[in-house]
Amino acid sequence: MYWVDGTNPEAMEASIAAIASADEDARAVGIEAHSTSVLPWLASREQNWLMIFDGADGGYEEVEAFTPAGKRGNILISTRNSDMQ
Repeated sequence: MYWVDGTNPEAMEASIAAIASADEDARAVGIEAHSTSVLPWLASREQNWLMIFDGADGGYEEVEAFTPAGKRGNILISTRNSDMQ
């Protein structure tokens, strides 16, 4: 499970970059601490994963920039933005 501070793009970048050093598998394969490295790595994983965007009130466009491609993982978004349904 990966928790992402969704309050703004900078916080999302920092949270996703932190996965590179916090996840044992990411460290083992040398993933760099940046979303451009972490997101493709997550998308390519064979295991299921859960990413929680907490407090993503800025809108779906902000969150979408930080979601991995693919069909393996699950994404949960908490928001007070009623436009995000």
